[in-house]
Amino acid sequence: MILKGFLISLKKKVIVGDPTDNKADIVIISRKKTRRILNIGRVVKIVTDTYKTIFAVNDPKVVVLDLGSSTAPKVLELISNCKLLIGIHGAEMIFSIFSKSELIVVELFPFGIQPEYVSFLKPISELQNSQLIYFSWKNKNKNNSVAHPDAHPLFGGINHLNENAQRQIKNTQVVPPVECCNNPIYMYHMYQDTLVDEEFQEFLQSSLHQFNTAKRKSLSGVTEQWFYPHLPENVTCEFHSNRQLLISWMHPFNINDTKELEYRVFIQDEKKQYVKNILTNYLNLTLDIPGQVTEICPTFHLWISVVYLTNMSESTDSIFKCVCI
Repeated sequence: MILKGFLISLKKKVIVGDPTDNKADIVIISRKKTRRILNIGRVVKIVTDTYKTIFAVNDPKVVVLDLGSSTAPKVLELISNCKLLIGIHGAEMIFSIFSKSELIVVELFPFGIQPEYVSFLKPISELQNSQLIYFSWKNKNKNNSVAHPDAHPLFGGINHLNENAQRQIKNTQVVPPVECCNNPIYMYHMYQDTLVDEEFQEFLQSSLHQFNTAKRKSLSGVTEQWFYPHLPENVTCEFHSNRQLLISWMHPFNINDTKELEYRVFIQDEKKQYVKNILTNYLNLTLDIPGQVTEICPTFHLWISVVYLTNMSESTDSIFKCVCI
């Protein structure tokens, strides 16, 4: 609950664009300088084909996200709306905690790096009510790694060390638990580039099949206590010239008993002159905007979530910007 409260608070401060503008089923994080996936094209094909087979989707939208040319809001927007996230272990993977619904995360690790020692996502995925479905893949073939001993020490370089130390680091097969992030053994292995081999396809098929099977059981009521409502559908928010704000939405697709639903709505103008928090079981709201909001076309931001009364679970917030009519 503490984590969820923090995320809701932070999302209200970090306003991103309309999620429909940059929406993808699959996001694959690509690095251009360090920790690169050397055969990114092959990985994209494996992921796309496997996703289509497991989830019976004809044409999933795949975005290869270049961190070097993407702003933080764009990264947040894409990751928070996708269904499958894949990337080499790194700080940007933490954006996955902003997911608006269940998100499958496949975290890749260079040769020698152990997920159980370094992954910050695995313990988060084990928290109660976490929406992360976590899997980790390790490169087990040293020949599929490219190290950079001549790089700066902060990026895995070891040429500044004596020959014995360099030899020991290069021969390390399993990096032990160390304090991040200036240990040369860890840095050398963490900043390797990785060639993802064909074994990854078998791993991904198994992982996605495992998730899909568990998902079907959950929706059939076997694990009703862990069931969460999806986001509200077809949300609109319009500010009219008569100074009324008209908001409407549709029920989430994954709940048939609509009598068991309530909606939590939070509305705020950009200058914070008008703030409203409402709990309702209706599918629309009409709000009169008071005179202290003086702009002819004020900017309003809307957050709306679904509360499922059967088990008191709640979806994450959908975030929207209201338009002037």
